[in-house]
Amino acid sequence: MHQLQRKSTLSFSLISIISLSFLLFGCSSANNLTDVPGNENRPTAEQGTLDLSQWDFDQLGTVPLDGEWQFYWSQLVISEQSADAQVFVQAPQAWNQIDPDLYSSFGYATYIIQIELPDSTEPFGIHIPDFNSAYRVFINGEHLISSGVVSDKFDQYEPGALPNIVSIPLEDSGSVELAVQIANHEFKQGGFHRGIELGLYRQLFKAEERNIILEFWLIGACFIMGLYHFGLYFTRKNKNLSPLYFGLFALIISVRVLVTGTYSIFEIIPSINWTTVMRLNFLTFYLGFPSFHLFMHALYPTRFNNWVLRIVLTVSGFVAFLAMFFPIPVFASVLQAYQLFFVVAALYGLTVVGLSIKHQEDGARLVMLGVLALIGTAINDILFSNGLSPFDGLIMFGLIFFIFMQSIILAMRFAKAFQKVEALSEELMFAQKETEAAYYELRQHRDKLEETVLERTAELEVAIGEAEGANKAKSDFLAAMSHEIRTPMNGIIGMSSLLKGTELNDEQEDFVETIRTSGDSLLTIINDILDFSKIEAGKLELEEHTFNLHQAVESALDLLSQKTAEKGVELISLVEHDVPKWINADSTRIRQILVNLLSNAVKFTADGEIFVHVKSEQLEDEKVRIHFSVKDSGIGIPQEKIDRLFQPFSQVDSSTTRKYGGTGLGLVICRRLCNLMGGEIGVTSDEGEGSTFFFDIIAEPAPDDYVSPEEPISEAILNGKRALIVDDNTTNLKVLSYILQGWKVKFKRATSADDALAILEEDKAFDFALLDYHMPGSMDGLGLSISMNKLYPKIPVITLSSSFDVTQLKRPENLKFWLYKPVKIERLKSSLLQILEPETPNATPEQEILDPDQFDPQRTVKILLAEDNVVNQKVFMRMLDKQKYIADLASDGVEAVESVQRQAYDIVFMDLQMPNLDGLEASKAIRELGDAIHQPTIAALTAEVNAQVLKECEEAGMSPVLQKPAHLDDILRVLMNVSKAKTIH
Repeated sequence: MHQLQRKSTLSFSLISIISLSFLLFGCSSANNLTDVPGNENRPTAEQGTLDLSQWDFDQLGTVPLDGEWQFYWSQLVISEQSADAQVFVQAPQAWNQIDPDLYSSFGYATYIIQIELPDSTEPFGIHIPDFNSAYRVFINGEHLISSGVVSDKFDQYEPGALPNIVSIPLEDSGSVELAVQIANHEFKQGGFHRGIELGLYRQLFKAEERNIILEFWLIGACFIMGLYHFGLYFTRKNKNLSPLYFGLFALIISVRVLVTGTYSIFEIIPSINWTTVMRLNFLTFYLGFPSFHLFMHALYPTRFNNWVLRIVLTVSGFVAFLAMFFPIPVFASVLQAYQLFFVVAALYGLTVVGLSIKHQEDGARLVMLGVLALIGTAINDILFSNGLSPFDGLIMFGLIFFIFMQSIILAMRFAKAFQKVEALSEELMFAQKETEAAYYELRQHRDKLEETVLERTAELEVAIGEAEGANKAKSDFLAAMSHEIRTPMNGIIGMSSLLKGTELNDEQEDFVETIRTSGDSLLTIINDILDFSKIEAGKLELEEHTFNLHQAVESALDLLSQKTAEKGVELISLVEHDVPKWINADSTRIRQILVNLLSNAVKFTADGEIFVHVKSEQLEDEKVRIHFSVKDSGIGIPQEKIDRLFQPFSQVDSSTTRKYGGTGLGLVICRRLCNLMGGEIGVTSDEGEGSTFFFDIIAEPAPDDYVSPEEPISEAILNGKRALIVDDNTTNLKVLSYILQGWKVKFKRATSADDALAILEEDKAFDFALLDYHMPGSMDGLGLSISMNKLYPKIPVITLSSSFDVTQLKRPENLKFWLYKPVKIERLKSSLLQILEPETPNATPEQEILDPDQFDPQRTVKILLAEDNVVNQKVFMRMLDKQKYIADLASDGVEAVESVQRQAYDIVFMDLQMPNLDGLEASKAIRELGDAIHQPTIAALTAEVNAQVLKECEEAGMSPVLQKPAHLDDILRVLMNVSKAKTIH
């Protein structure tokens, strides 16, 4: 097959060379109309007379009517007798080449010559070429033939494009007077610029037929070559652009040969007009040159400068546009300038090919031969058109030679490609044999591997089972450790709290406080270590439920409010209005992160303020990004130590004399939790100027139709009310102003009691006043309230305080509510509504301090404690006893179920891990009793609170869930809710 391909390629090359040889022969003979070789002794006209009486036309061929003709400028005559004056000019020659000072390219004239013919029995004929204008021919005063309309006026003039061969009547043989009238008003070359031939009519007709055949052969060769290269481009996967541009060039040249040939275009379209022919003539020249440069650029992309190509395309495109849409004198006038541009750009193309020869690229020498022939004959054609060269028609030879040279180069490239394919085929056969051998070897390995995989799979299943057992054992161990560690911690913290409530001296009270503080710190460390262990084991799971985000933030602030009050640090919070109130997320983990950051802020802030700011950003998928920031005015963090913050067991101060303590796990856990919730955590800080910790989470707002468990409190009553805000802390003022703006309350602000009284002297029309309790100066918030009670008793007052020891102070009548900082928005709203509209539903604010006397004065709540640990029993029972509550005790789940069956209890505090029957099973047993008993509230007590525990408690009918060690406030809050429910029922 490969030998056949090489033979076909060689045959193609031989055919190309033979065709080229035939073409050279044809082109060399096409310079004259007849096939008789040129004769330098042919007669020429002198003084308007040409003597051919002794010329043997049969032996010597046709005669060009060159020489001196009688010339009549701006005259249209038919014979010498009708002319006014005469001069003699050489023909053929364009008018502007005779004498540019006397004659221009545009005008009209008559040429006359006297011809002496020999005797002949055959008719003579004249071949008249296309002068690119209009002409009329007369023999002995008789009109013989015309092309176009000859006129001395432009509006009556019409050029013709058809060359003609006409016979001279036999009766006119002998002495013949030939007159040729020519008119030109459009073309750049006017006049007799192409030669007329005279000969026997049969000689001229035979030459015409031969020229037509040759022209069509040239057109077909170029056209087929163009189509071949187009097909070559579109059928190959490797889209090299050189075949495409070469095919385009060949097709354009085929059209140019058709248009510029002697007869071809008129054989195909006899009725075509001169203007269309001229446009096609110029357009193929203006488009053929850039297509040639595109081909050269695709052939040598690294050597052909892109800017040169852009310039060629731009200039050629401009003149081609002129040739298509502007009159002939316009686009013909730029021909000489474009020809000069053509020569310069063509020489650059020769330089590119020369560089390719220098670098020994394939086929570069053959490309140079073709380009030299093309450019050389093109330059000769330009010189001939400007009267600077005697040779006409060589451009066709150059074009065809260039095209066939490219075909030979293409054949060579195919031959090399076939050689490469043959070599690759041999390599492929060798590779196939190797592949077959490798295949058989691979089959053996595969069979052996399958056996190994089966063995390893069995081993892996055993290992997976062992790993799952170990993982479960680890989880069980963590749960057990959580329970076992928190149980004694419950006793330590609980007993220390009870001990602190007894009569102690200062030293003993200090000891007890140290025990309690150390117990809290140890519990925090234990919680961090357990959480970190879960994270490392991949067991930390998030629980997603709908909760009130605003209340979650406020509850986190509640835990730290007492510590900030003790240190004299302002704790301020702001939740922006666009933050969704109800979201679906893990409230416990969000609260854990926030409490951790707040605890750090309190720990490292001695004075000043801690500001919590919450805002949100709407995302595209109907979710929101909620951004939290905790800014403090504490000691700050050095820049070079910030990267230690989020490393396990790493702290900013890692020396042995650390002042603040801690495990270094809190922020690591916070970072992992943020990542689980789709967010990030970070910090900005300057040493000595405080720090700002920030984190964000991705959450989904509760649907619009979500029914809140809380009945919303109307804000319409507050719309348009006027308030006076007094606080020395500018951040507090901004927060309170922001809250009131959301309720559309108008307000004025003051930073001291004196400023407030000054405002009241000018404006007394306030509906209420918000006063800070702790203010520097001569008067604090309580003093200002007393003064206002005397001067402006009708203005109700709400005092905001960060202290927890103010309930015993004597309050003036205008002081309606005493709220604790950070102020809770719903409590503030409820207080204002009760002041402004006491009958408004849900307008009773919740108390800020848990006062046991307000829960259940009669202590009628019946309580059962189910706990197996003796220490925990003592702590829990003593805590209830201190609050004057009476409770029964059950040591395990069985006793708890039996106790509920014997007596009706309002609430059962049920430990989850107990012998005989654990808390979950005991609760299920109680719920299964149904209406046979009084169903109590069952509050779960557990050391471990996670999604699984909460789910199990819910399924067992247990709610709420309290984490050990349970705080007194949490226990009293549960008892208060049970007391309220009992009262309602």
